[in-house]
Amino acid sequence: MSRATAILTASALASCGLFPAPTGSTTCRADEDCPTGYRCQEQLCRVLDAGAADAAVADGQPGDAALDRAIADAGPGVDRVPLDARADAGSDGATPDALPCSFDAGPLDVPFSFAPVMAKRLTNAYDGGGGPFRVAPLIQAIAEGRCSRGDAIVANVGTRIGGTFFERFDPSQGTIVFWATPEWDIDDLSDATRHFLRAGDFRFGVDGPTRGVFVQIGNARLSFEDSMAGWRAGSTHFVALRWSRQTNFNAAFRVALDVDGAEQLGFEGALPVATVDTPLVVGAFDPSGLGAIGASIEGLTIYRRPLSSSSGGIDVGDGDEIGAIHSAGVGREPTQVTGSWGVVFALPTDARDVALVSPTDASQAFSHPHGKNLLPDGFLLTDDQRRRWSPIGDSTIQPATGDEAVFGGGVRVTTEARREGIGIDFNNRDNRSLVVRALVHSDGTSAVRLRLDAVADELFHIDGTTGSRRDRPDVLIATAEVATNTRLHLELVNTSDAHSTFFVHQVEVLPNMLPNPSFETGSGPDPEWNPDGWLNENPSSLRTYPELTTVHSGGTSAGIDGAGGQAYMDIRVVREPAGFDKLGDFFATGAFFWTLNNHNHVIRPDNGCLMRLAHPIDKFRVEVPSVAHIWQHLRGVGRRHHLPSEVAVNCSQNRNFLRFGGNWNSTTEVLVDDAYLIHLDRVPLQVRPADLSHSLTADALRVDGRDLVWQPVSALTVGSGSISVRIGRPHPPSTDRLFCPYGRVLFELGALWSDHITLRSHSDGQVRFDADIQTISCDEVHTQNLLGDGRLHRFDVVYDSLGDLTLSIDGVVKSRCQLAGSTWESVPQQINYGDGANHVEHCDVWVGREGAVFGGQ
Repeated sequence: MSRATAILTASALASCGLFPAPTGSTTCRADEDCPTGYRCQEQLCRVLDAGAADAAVADGQPGDAALDRAIADAGPGVDRVPLDARADAGSDGATPDALPCSFDAGPLDVPFSFAPVMAKRLTNAYDGGGGPFRVAPLIQAIAEGRCSRGDAIVANVGTRIGGTFFERFDPSQGTIVFWATPEWDIDDLSDATRHFLRAGDFRFGVDGPTRGVFVQIGNARLSFEDSMAGWRAGSTHFVALRWSRQTNFNAAFRVALDVDGAEQLGFEGALPVATVDTPLVVGAFDPSGLGAIGASIEGLTIYRRPLSSSSGGIDVGDGDEIGAIHSAGVGREPTQVTGSWGVVFALPTDARDVALVSPTDASQAFSHPHGKNLLPDGFLLTDDQRRRWSPIGDSTIQPATGDEAVFGGGVRVTTEARREGIGIDFNNRDNRSLVVRALVHSDGTSAVRLRLDAVADELFHIDGTTGSRRDRPDVLIATAEVATNTRLHLELVNTSDAHSTFFVHQVEVLPNMLPNPSFETGSGPDPEWNPDGWLNENPSSLRTYPELTTVHSGGTSAGIDGAGGQAYMDIRVVREPAGFDKLGDFFATGAFFWTLNNHNHVIRPDNGCLMRLAHPIDKFRVEVPSVAHIWQHLRGVGRRHHLPSEVAVNCSQNRNFLRFGGNWNSTTEVLVDDAYLIHLDRVPLQVRPADLSHSLTADALRVDGRDLVWQPVSALTVGSGSISVRIGRPHPPSTDRLFCPYGRVLFELGALWSDHITLRSHSDGQVRFDADIQTISCDEVHTQNLLGDGRLHRFDVVYDSLGDLTLSIDGVVKSRCQLAGSTWESVPQQINYGDGANHVEHCDVWVGREGAVFGGQ
């Protein structure tokens, strides 16, 4: 459906009765002379219209027919003229015009009550449609494509790190991953104003004319033509965008786009750096909702690095991270697949259908907790940060160059002998357990050792490899139990005797919520040895022992032998540290496993009481096929599912603990070391919910997502009355069930099961009339495809004191029920649109601007 403009004189507008005339003038001299939503241009009032000139009536958008009549009635010389796409998109072709206009011609005819919550809406994933998750936030678009506002999710980009990038967005490089379910067909879009994401002059959205995605980074703009070919309303698509100033894809390109597994590459040469001078906006161009995408966004995750794929990237654990995320299956957040270390912002899709409300609701986003890093100089980006690290031995420290760096910073450390490198001292404050992570790579000769000392005693060391490269760096992770307020020394040194060089990109020291994470202490003899702070819940069939030879770090790992067919070790988390007490909190967890055979090993909470995936019936579970005699890192991200006080009510056996171990379905023996549980920071979201200003069409109010709209009841009596309301559905029958599952409420009068009149959706545009008044029922399905045709249809319900009740559709009686003289037990006080009184039966609908018209005696 192409865009066009309508040019109408003010007098013509007044004569057709559609809009008021400018005060005291039949032509306009300035914008203030025009009705709301119009511009003064060449002494005419100019309005944007979403319909094509030759197809407005066929397209059936509300208001097009009325506008066509207005144009016809206006007489000769009034016609539709083509709209300049760049004028609509803005001077740069990507920025929508910031016009404070809408198609609202004045106040509504009735006092609707609009309770917009921009909640996560059901995506119907379990009925074979929608996205991979059960619920997702719907970013409501501009009503009918007109000059108004849509929804937006807004977050602060955070503070600058080293003056180079931000905590939650890195304009120089990164990856954006999500799934999108549009409410439009790509072939109907002729503009380039809809945005998936924007931060400053980094812009990522839909280019309708090329049926593709556009990316703007600084002054560089790319359009990936036909990358969205075939996108239809209600269809779900995987999207991953990668960009980097330092990393080439397939040796030449700096931007890579993956849509549904098909990759396109673009931009050769030096990539500009975007200026991030605005908040991070998801689903729109700016916080007001201008340029809103009009789609459900699921699993949105932003990484600081370009993830790896067959065309390149920075690989810190999986050679094809993009492919792994794409193929992970239903309900797997990207962070479940890759871990959280590279994540700077995520808007996860929770199983709970709740409102997005700042700042403490369970639907908040999260980011990797840079603020809790005890080494704020760990990116080594500036001279001041680098000076806080001391050379060890005769080593020299220099800034890493562009083709050596991973994050646009870091250092090159040149050594002459073994045990030379860099070190730093810091105070662990009040933490008893720490997890340390370093990202490094070698020149092919050095092997980097990460070492942590307390005073003169080594707490752990862990070694990298000589084969690590910049695009495949070593990720060194280890844990330690420490005394509070102890001065600690951390160092990265070369373990090779030869002159060599290694590169350090990032070092983090974070609080670990698990006690005794490296299993260094315990009590009891083999086979009933118990690490301090851990539990053996199955002593009769489980052998646990301290392993002193094969360790990941430190001097001990925990051996778990499932002689009776089960192998696991648990830690109760009901004794939680402060700060992990909010429902919906995010956490990252992981451990290193060494297996003596090829059985799987897992991390999960028992009964799913602590943490869950987005999938509503799955427990949080991380599992990979193990490789014998190799330390493997399992990691995942989850959310707090129950509070300790809720466990007895919601969880079987009243157990709430984290479980590390081997596959309990077969006999296996594993070693576990360096377990961690990290509390991730929430990111407060500023949400502009749907409201009247951008939910109005020419003659209808749009009720989308989890919007709640109702109207007071008047004039009805217990014995008799009439209700007349115009209802329509915006989606065609082919995709309507994705936005309105069968049985959902179009309108509902009365809240009691035994005392209500309800119109519900049915299959393929059919409607179900469902009335129960004092146990007398009328329940019928009307087979004609009335809804989903883009039009409003009139529904009239009449009842009288004799018990007769009729339903008419567009003036034709469709149902007649005899209620045996029974009518309302109590007259309803309001009528609900697009949802029932329980707020769990939502259906996207249009409601006539006049609302329900009531009559009675």
